[in-house]
Amino acid sequence: MRNIEKLAKIIDHPVTLHRISALERDVISWQDDHLIEIEEHEVAVSGEKMAWLERHYPSSASHIEIDFKIKALSGQNIIIDWDVFCYNPAFGCFVHLLRWFEDILVFIYREKHDIYACNFTDKGLVKKVCVSHEISILQDELIYRHWSEPAQVHILSLPNLSLLKTLPYEEVLSEGIKPDELGSQNWYNNN
Repeated sequence: MRNIEKLAKIIDHPVTLHRISALERDVISWQDDHLIEIEEHEVAVSGEKMAWLERHYPSSASHIEIDFKIKALSGQNIIIDWDVFCYNPAFGCFVHLLRWFEDILVFIYREKHDIYACNFTDKGLVKKVCVSHEISILQDELIYRHWSEPAQVHILSLPNLSLLKTLPYEEVLSEGIKPDELGSQNWYNNN
């Protein structure tokens, strides 16, 4: 069973599972005070733990006012309910990574201006780092180049988001890693 189907079974509202053909993605949705949607690649499951990104659309508004939330369960208990910061929510929230590393949830997302890397435990948000516009996600590392420091590349550990090292951009290029080419192609999930 796919992760989105597992999630659909535990949502406490009647949900609709449908396909967005243009994106070739399945989505579950339901109506509460808002229309709430979850896309299939924005669900992460590891054993008894499940995490997802919710998009909350208002029932009626003159302009689009979308709220984004990261939620997570461990067994039957909600352990994370976090409002995702987006400078201008109408531009969306693109998930590069939503993945459990044992008991740590890593969420990397792009909003209108920047890319953020966050990690959570059952106590909530632990760390949030602005990693700007050029990233590469490897198995246990996040490599990024910030627009304010174009000559440097920073390498963070996953899941802790601790700085491992900073290297000159030219040195990283000589090793065959190009954060600027991998930015939006490198999201993956453990579906």
